Amino acid sequence: MGDDRSIDSNCQPALVTLPTNASQDLTIDFGYYLVAPAIDIEKYTNGEDADDPSGPIVAVGSPVEWTYVVTNIGNVELINVMVSDDQGVMVTCPETSLMPGESMTCTGQGIAMEGQYANLGTATGEYNGITVEDTDPSHYFGAAAAIDIEKYTNGEDADDPSGPIVAVGSPVEWTYVVTNIGNVELINVMVSDDQGVMVTCPETSLMPGESMTCTGQGIAMEGQYANLGTATGEYNGITVEDTDPSHYFGAAAAIDIEKYTNGEDADDPTGPIVVVGSMVEWTYVVTNTGNVPLSNVMVSDDQGVMVTCPETSLMPGESMTCTGQGIAMEGQYANLGTATGEHNGMIVEDTDPSHYFGVAPSIDLEKYVSKDGMNWFDADEPPGLLVPVCPNGSGYGDKDCSEKDYYWSKYDSSKRDYDYKKSDYEKKRDDRDRSKSDYEKSKKDKDDKKSKYESRKAAYESAKERYERRSSRYNMEEMEKAKQEYEKSKSDYDKSKSDYDKKKSDYDKKKSDTEKSKYDLDKSKSKYDKDKYEWDKYGDKECKDGKIYDKCGDFECESFVYFRFLVTNDGPVPLTEITLEDTVFDVSDCVIPQTLAPGASFECVIGPFPAEAGQHKNTGTATGWYAGIQVMDSDDAHYYGKVGTGTGTPGYWKNHSEAWPVTHISIGGITYSKKDAIDWMNKPVKRDKTLTLFQALVAAKLNVLMGNVSYCIDDIIAAADQWMATYGPVGNGVEASSSAWAMAEPLYMMLDDYNNGLLCAPSRDCLEKDEVKKDKGVKSTSYWKGQDKSWPTRSLKVGDKTYDRKDATKIMKSPSKKDVTYTMFRALVVAKLNVAEGNSKSCVEDTIKDADKWMEKYGPAGKGLSSNTRAWREGEGLFQTLDDYNNGKLCAPFAKDEITSWVRR
Repeated sequence: MGDDRSIDSNCQPALVTLPTNASQDLTIDFGYYLVAPAIDIEKYTNGEDADDPSGPIVAVGSPVEWTYVVTNIGNVELINVMVSDDQGVMVTCPETSLMPGESMTCTGQGIAMEGQYANLGTATGEYNGITVEDTDPSHYFGAAAAIDIEKYTNGEDADDPSGPIVAVGSPVEWTYVVTNIGNVELINVMVSDDQGVMVTCPETSLMPGESMTCTGQGIAMEGQYANLGTATGEYNGITVEDTDPSHYFGAAAAIDIEKYTNGEDADDPTGPIVVVGSMVEWTYVVTNTGNVPLSNVMVSDDQGVMVTCPETSLMPGESMTCTGQGIAMEGQYANLGTATGEHNGMIVEDTDPSHYFGVAPSIDLEKYVSKDGMNWFDADEPPGLLVPVCPNGSGYGDKDCSEKDYYWSKYDSSKRDYDYKKSDYEKKRDDRDRSKSDYEKSKKDKDDKKSKYESRKAAYESAKERYERRSSRYNMEEMEKAKQEYEKSKSDYDKSKSDYDKKKSDYDKKKSDTEKSKYDLDKSKSKYDKDKYEWDKYGDKECKDGKIYDKCGDFECESFVYFRFLVTNDGPVPLTEITLEDTVFDVSDCVIPQTLAPGASFECVIGPFPAEAGQHKNTGTATGWYAGIQVMDSDDAHYYGKVGTGTGTPGYWKNHSEAWPVTHISIGGITYSKKDAIDWMNKPVKRDKTLTLFQALVAAKLNVLMGNVSYCIDDIIAAADQWMATYGPVGNGVEASSSAWAMAEPLYMMLDDYNNGLLCAPSRDCLEKDEVKKDKGVKSTSYWKGQDKSWPTRSLKVGDKTYDRKDATKIMKSPSKKDVTYTMFRALVVAKLNVAEGNSKSCVEDTIKDADKWMEKYGPAGKGLSSNTRAWREGEGLFQTLDDYNNGKLCAPFAKDEITSWVRR
């Protein structure tokens, strides 16, 4: 049996343990038992006998169950049967011993890990101190399906706000980089965007580690924008996904400008009405209406207005007020304000138009003079209207009284002073009352605007407080709006207060002036009353009666002037607070409208006033107001009061042809030469009454032409002229018994009375003036400076200054002392007096005007101008011409008898 047998101590056959690889088909033929302990393990992963990789594929993190089938494949019982796992898996078995051929299933659990996994199960058992074991490997593949997405906005990984800043409306591109970061292939790979962006990808599957780039486009919207990209993929029914946010800020850079003209938002014509030449203020309210800061903020104006701004940058929602000024021009005006700003290289702008209508308020005064209040003459230049003046009363009779009656002279002087001071007081009083009205209006306006200003200020402070509490955009806009209203109301109040202060100061001054004028008037009235009392008591009776001599009759002579003021609003806007004044006459009775519409007029006629001898000028001035601007116009009226020579009868005129003031005369529509008219006047009347009326009518017309007062005969002359046109011409043979003469005889009687000095003008028999020829003859300086009472005028204007006779005579008597202003003064005064006496002025009229300008420029007399100056080189030629004229070397002869006077007959 060999050495392979074994006998135990009881002489029993021993068990022989066979190697585990020994064949079980052994024949035991020696009466002993061959023992073959053995064990087998079969390991399964999730039920799969995964001896080789990769084994079952399981999701990482999912539970994995291993089963270990352990079998006693020997012929003896095994005890202490255990199963272990080389990866530390806790294995649980239901038994610890196995009979031959018996099996049991042990289990172990774990969590799938990523990638290829292998573990080794080992089964051990014992028999009679002998340990047997067996191993079995197992595998699985831990499938880590995963996907990653990285989203970019315009190339920037903008996971957090604000992301790239892009202009609203510009294209935005998103790129989505999708990567399979797992270890298994992904299919159905897709990318979506939560804001509806259409995403395009080049693939739908990705191998592990593989990437692809997907894209999407959109148009930038305003403000902070966020969208979320989501990548999904599938593996073996498992869906994996990843998300990535992205952001951008839609930069809506924007600017707004609101332009105001004098506080008015004048987008459309006409805008505010402003006065030409007044100051215009433009305000430009510039606001950052976008959501990004603006730099390089500027405001320009298309009409070249210089605009000043307090800032050059604006935060979103911030505003500033820029200003510009200009001088108002006439007509419709438009300018365009442009605001520009910059953000990140992008320039934004806005424009706003503004308008105003420039008006030139204007007033026109035309002043006319008349002898009868019906026929008017626009006598702007001297001598103006020739007005016949009565030789007594207000004419030479008064002059005689002033020379010989001391008491009348005092009374006349104090009366003129009193009348002047009364007129001055009344003007100042009216001016004060107008100023008071203006002051009270401005006070009310100031108080109203102050109340409005304080209300707007409170509203602004309230809005400001709300904004500071809440800091919302709405509250800020409300605050800015309230601030603008407050600032405008404050500006209005400041202007109205300034206007009020000025008007109050003006009123206070005029009130003081009026009180002083009233004081002067009261003093003058006291002196006037005293002088009048003395004249009434002691004055010359003849002067009081206003008569010349009983021999000349008690005729009533009246000579008047009237003045007419025509005031027209010749501008395009209504005028208010119209005033009318005159330098000489009281116009307080004129009815003046409070408002004068464009193109409207009103007129006022004043008079009659007694006409006075000599050259007279009075100036009317009309004023009006529009929008705080005063307009004014003045116009002069001139008349020359010519004292008549007295009326002459037909006998006088037919025997004094040299005294005729004309060479032709019109009677009944037919013009006769002087010779022919005298021939008809010399014919015997016989029975032809046309000769009777012809002679009387010729004489009456010549008497009127000689400057005699004619108001009493003008209508009669016109009627007689018409009769001669109907029943004439002269020599037509109208008989005294005819009905035609019955109509004409009353006319003839009136003409005859006038020609004989029995109506409104005295006859030549009462007043005789030596005038052999037309020119009296010019007189020298030595004559005029010693005969101021013989001057034909009470005052003279030399240069731009007016002198009364006394002052002018005093200057004429002053020594020159090498001062050529005295030289020119004397020559100019003498020339003006010679012209005023009726001497021809055709050769010297322009020289007098030029000499007046020279005196205005280099005078007045006594200025101390030397003869070697350039000024005298300009004036010397004028002086020489005046001197020649005054010495009878030019167009008027020199008076042989330097005394020509009125004489009483």
